[in-house]
Amino acid sequence: MAVKIYDNVIKNCGTAISVPKDADAEIGANKISDCVKAIELRDPPSFLESLGLSDDAPVEKIVSVLEFIKSDEPKRDQIESKLTSVGLLDYISGAANISTVVSGFYQLVNSPLLQQALNMLPK
Repeated sequence: MAVKIYDNVIKNCGTAISVPKDADAEIGANKISDCVKAIELRDPPSFLESLGLSDDAPVEKIVSVLEFIKSDEPKRDQIESKLTSVGLLDYISGAANISTVVSGFYQLVNSPLLQQALNMLPK
């Protein structure tokens, strides 16, 4: 499904339109003025950013939490406790918060992507 952005008037902002580079988007007939950036085509978020963590989060701490999830299939509050005990909450990025990070890890609990996530991280 294509995202269509047409016939908008956008003034006096940071970035007028921001879409992922690989998005199926049609952008046209917009009036953009006095913005720092008219149209931004951005890279998709990294694995860590998608979890709500900064890219400098220590890999060994992430692996510790992922292995905990893999072995115990914990509940949300147990994941939050593990994130706190290993110190990963010090690496929350941007607009993320503790709920974002817990939710990101929790979604991996029963996901076939959990092993892939572990394999993506450097040893």
